[in-house]
Amino acid sequence: MHFKTFTARTMRDALDQVRQAYGEEAVILSTHDLGQGRVEVTAGLERATVEAPSFAPRPPTPQPKTAAAKTHGTVTFGPTTPLEQYQDIERALKRHRFPDRLLYRLIDLASSYDTVDPTMALAGALSEALNFSPIELNKLQKPLVLVGPPGVGKTVTIAKLAARALLQNSPLNLITVDTVHLGGIEQLSSFASALNIKAHVARSPDELSALLKRLPPHLTLIDTWGANPFDPDELDHLYGYILASQGEPVLVLPAGYDKSESADIAKNFKQMGILRVIFTRLDVARRLSCPITTALQSGLMLSEAGVTPHIADGLIAMDPLFLAENLLNLTKDHKELAA
Repeated sequence: MHFKTFTARTMRDALDQVRQAYGEEAVILSTHDLGQGRVEVTAGLERATVEAPSFAPRPPTPQPKTAAAKTHGTVTFGPTTPLEQYQDIERALKRHRFPDRLLYRLIDLASSYDTVDPTMALAGALSEALNFSPIELNKLQKPLVLVGPPGVGKTVTIAKLAARALLQNSPLNLITVDTVHLGGIEQLSSFASALNIKAHVARSPDELSALLKRLPPHLTLIDTWGANPFDPDELDHLYGYILASQGEPVLVLPAGYDKSESADIAKNFKQMGILRVIFTRLDVARRLSCPITTALQSGLMLSEAGVTPHIADGLIAMDPLFLAENLLNLTKDHKELAA
């Protein structure tokens, strides 16, 4: 495969560069948000030999003078717009139980991309509608504190992040403050033992602050108990630990929650300074409107997705292409889509 990396200010500009270089046969290999208003797309052609790519603009497609525009839902399509492509997107989004207003907003955005590939069009729409912020462990400057309601997979997610750090040869500190629920300390200690590292325990904000001063200045991951998002006193108690850690709180939610309930939970937790959300159990959720609706309604950035129960490879960075592929084709394996 011949491939090339393109950088631009928006996903749309990057995809335009891809089409100019490779045409409609381009295969998107990966997308990354580089921060500071830059995105990166790697694309190529699945052919044994190709000519050197030309960066000259492709000639415009002739438009029939007599063709009438087509109206579908709240979206008007031009004479040459491949309406069937957007019907595929509409069917997929309806299958995922997207509310009509969001569904047609995404179709409207997708229709502005000059491509016959519905996956690329939907990825472009998602890149405009949502914000993405994967966790780059080697760039973290302060502790990462995972928070969320009970039973959403915080401790397993901490273990997955710890495994990623070890695979990157990054030394780390692992801490739990979950002294509230039975088995909270033992669960993280079990994962830590499997990874051949030590789990530390802090039973109060003051103890957490003192512990962080004693530990080496490594990457630090902090697990918390499952907090009731509708109990102000419990949220205040949790916030005391976040302040003591001087870290970044990241919300953890399951992908299969009711989307309205999930959005309400996210809004309550967001008051503690949360900017990013990790969605777990994407592999067992067959309706994926929850993560997207939650992010839009709460204003949180989509970060990572839990896609397998396995600790070593169970997290994948969320990006527009990953979501578009999963929304349009649920029959593929999640790990295959991310490869």
